[in-house]
Amino acid sequence: MTWRTRVRVAGRIRSLRVQTAKGTANLECEITDDTGVLLLVFQGRPKIPGIEPGARLIVEGMVGSWQRRLAILNPDYELVSE
Repeated sequence: MTWRTRVRVAGRIRSLRVQTAKGTANLECEITDDTGVLLLVFQGRPKIPGIEPGARLIVEGMVGSWQRRLAILNPDYELVSE
């Protein structure tokens, strides 16, 4: 995937962390599949029900950068049951 393209990706959440800056909390997730890792950033949301390590997701959004990494900010997402 490349910067400034709209993508749809399916994968598993590998890790989560909450970053706080300027009084707001952002949930940062790494989603992985067979092709690599992508950062998802949910701005202003420290927690989202169902978003946890190991969860399967389908996400869609515009690829941009966040802390010098390819990322999707506030992606549309769908939890996928096993």
